Amino acid sequence: MILALTMSDFSPIEIPIYMTATFQNPLPSGKPSISRRGRELKYSREENPSVEGLERIVASLDGYDDCLAFNSGMASISTLFLSRYRKKILVNLDSYSATVSLALRLKAMGFDVEICSTDHLGDHIKPGSLV
Repeated sequence: MILALTMSDFSPIEIPIYMTATFQNPLPSGKPSISRRGRELKYSREENPSVEGLERIVASLDGYDDCLAFNSGMASISTLFLSRYRKKILVNLDSYSATVSLALRLKAMGFDVEICSTDHLGDHIKPGSLV
């Protein structure tokens, strides 16, 4: 017997933790399993209701509708650095060493990268900077 539930089935106060790699699709009802973003739920690495809940909460803290959460810091940093928006990248000198190393490699590839101390970070932030 397979039991398929969504967050809306019981209206829980806390967001359930979905510790699964894959989702059944279609659901036993025959309806497709669709995420809040309208994407088909297949693999947790693509969409996961627990992560969506976290993203919704974090986005709301800054007044946004959505944001992205990653399963590692390097995944988020790499995505930010390699996004299609070529902006100035500011990296704190005290960042994780792999972050600084990646930033230096990107600088060598022509990206606009500046590494500075926390004390002077505010002096370097300009509209559109990625910090």
